[in-house]
Amino acid sequence: MKKIILLFAVVVLCASNKPSYTVKTYDLEWAIANKLISCKFKGSDESPHYYQPLAATITNLTDRAIQIRIPNGLTFKSNSKDHQDVVITQEELIAITPTTSAEKSLFGMCIQKSNIAPNTMEAYTPNGMAAKNLNLLTKEIEKQKAYDIAGQNAIWNITDDGSLEDIAGFNIDAGALLRNYTADLLKIPEDEIPTFTEPQEKVLKRTAGGNFRYKFSKTSAVTIGMFNDKNIIVKELYNNPETPAGEHRLAYEFDALQYTDDVYYIRLIINGQIKINFEMKTKRS
Repeated sequence: MKKIILLFAVVVLCASNKPSYTVKTYDLEWAIANKLISCKFKGSDESPHYYQPLAATITNLTDRAIQIRIPNGLTFKSNSKDHQDVVITQEELIAITPTTSAEKSLFGMCIQKSNIAPNTMEAYTPNGMAAKNLNLLTKEIEKQKAYDIAGQNAIWNITDDGSLEDIAGFNIDAGALLRNYTADLLKIPEDEIPTFTEPQEKVLKRTAGGNFRYKFSKTSAVTIGMFNDKNIIVKELYNNPETPAGEHRLAYEFDALQYTDDVYYIRLIINGQIKINFEMKTKRS
């Protein structure tokens, strides 16, 4: 009996001495600098520039499972001067097992309005944290889940001298909280903040439009956006974050006299993913 008890004690002791590993979390830029990971970042054609414009592929170079943190407010620089840089608008924690790779779409928004939106041909490099006001705004966007045109235009108010009037969407009230927050960051007096008590768009002088028919298997967030030839959204034509399951006819229209480019792209966006892309050539009299 003593031998059995002694043997059991040895087994328990050996088990208690077995090393246990906790998964450590490393910030992205630190992990790159210390060669714990290798990374590839590129633009995305599947999501608009204000939702998930970047796709990440991260490879764990170590023999242990690790977790990589991509902080809200981290900026990414485009390898081309013609394309917009991006700022992250939602923190990500990416778990990666030893010597394997993980892929992740990253929430972010563009920070150079005059340039071209990200696409799959364009590579990106982490470029440090955003300045104070931009960093505060990206955190507020994550708090409000404002991954939309209002959020993007709020960003451009900080980076590109945008207008508070642009912090809005298809619905008049959309962006109101973000307008107030952005105005506070920019120290704009309360009496100068637009309230949109009247419709933003007057009677259409030359109506252009159409409709999409789409069948939804579940309740979905649906947007119809109008984009220019740089793939930058110029107007939100429809928005319903709670479109019920079933088949729907989604109509849109705009004043063709207000939008004078030769070509626009009308896109049906469902849960942040571009599902239909329609090229519209404007007619001139």
